[in-house]
Amino acid sequence: MVSKGRSVLLRISKNEFMNVVKEKPHYGILLARLIAQRLAKLNAHVAALEGKFI
Repeated sequence: MVSKGRSVLLRISKNEFMNVVKEKPHYGILLARLIAQRLAKLNAHVAALEGKFI
């Protein structure tokens, strides 16, 4: 990943992350949507590459 601007990274434990998602479920939903979008994009890219090598 490449940042588009200045960034601050935070390291949190799995338990801390789970607690945040429990307290604010919309963060979990947002993260799940983001991961699904990236996976779909990756799948399309791989499918396109496979088509070039057949």
